[in-house]
Amino acid sequence: MPGWSRAVLTGTVGASPRVLPRRGFAVAGELRSLVPSPTPSVEHGPRHHARATGANRQKRCIPAGEGARLFPGHPCSIMTLQADFDGAAEDVKKLKTRPTDEELKELYGFYKQATVGDVNIECPGMLDLKGKAKWEAWNLKKGLSKEDAMNAYISKAKAMVEKYGI
Repeated sequence: MPGWSRAVLTGTVGASPRVLPRRGFAVAGELRSLVPSPTPSVEHGPRHHARATGANRQKRCIPAGEGARLFPGHPCSIMTLQADFDGAAEDVKKLKTRPTDEELKELYGFYKQATVGDVNIECPGMLDLKGKAKWEAWNLKKGLSKEDAMNAYISKAKAMVEKYGI
């Protein structure tokens, strides 16, 4: 259905045609049949077309001022969270000394939960000790949301940077 226009009532109600909110179907007459609309979405004018583009939505994302917070699902908050997360991942790679295994396992669990989500692979066998330890660290974070896992990773990474230095 990409490229189809919003539904337009081709019949009339009173003396003027109606525009329906449903997307991708033109309705003929008194809602008797639903037919795909072959007209492109540009027909509705530049205002509707510009609203649909992702670039314009990103332009409206203004950094929050001092003390202002965006709600958790806001596209700007997710973009800044992702940037902070990526920066923290790079900082951890630059640590002066290697963190303890327990710290690394905890960090690994948060990273995998943030990037992949809940564990989606089977537990490695007994002989793969490193793989089993990583799987268990990831499995402990099961059920944690992506945003919460990213925030936990960022705070843990900042603590490690303070402790070990870059």
